[in-house]
Amino acid sequence: MNDAFLSLLEENKRLSHLAETDWLTGLYNRMAVEKKVNELLSKRQCGVLFVIDVDHFKAINDRYGHLAGDGVLQEIAHALTDMTLCNDVIGRIGGDEFVIFMPIRQGPDFVESRCRQIEQHFRDLPRSQFMESSLSLTVCGSCYQKGDSYSRLFDRADQCLLKEKAARR
Repeated sequence: MNDAFLSLLEENKRLSHLAETDWLTGLYNRMAVEKKVNELLSKRQCGVLFVIDVDHFKAINDRYGHLAGDGVLQEIAHALTDMTLCNDVIGRIGGDEFVIFMPIRQGPDFVESRCRQIEQHFRDLPRSQFMESSLSLTVCGSCYQKGDSYSRLFDRADQCLLKEKAARR
């Protein structure tokens, strides 16, 4: 009976991991990110959410194929993971869109500086066969404001991202 119980616990743990994980990158998926960020916000009531979009990613898929595009997304996920701390929440929330949540209390100057650091870190990466030199990231962030949920933080950062991408065109 004890072995059956332990096996069931292990299987539940495995299924929970699968339910929270983006299959391609190994990062948290959209639902898991939202859940974990909301849990952290309810405890700490502080944090910064960064939304990261890969510029012109469709061109990689169109030129080299989707398998190459998948490889590029994996490289980006690895690079972003290298930049984060163990208590940060990092995930892929859609095709070529990632988020990082840092449970820290910081202001707009930090957010702007960190956005540029993430973009620069990506520019400095060695390029693979498919990661073209022109491939870049656009990063925007949002600081926690009293009463914020993940959705509110994300919406502010996403609106900033849309404006930033439009300004760069």
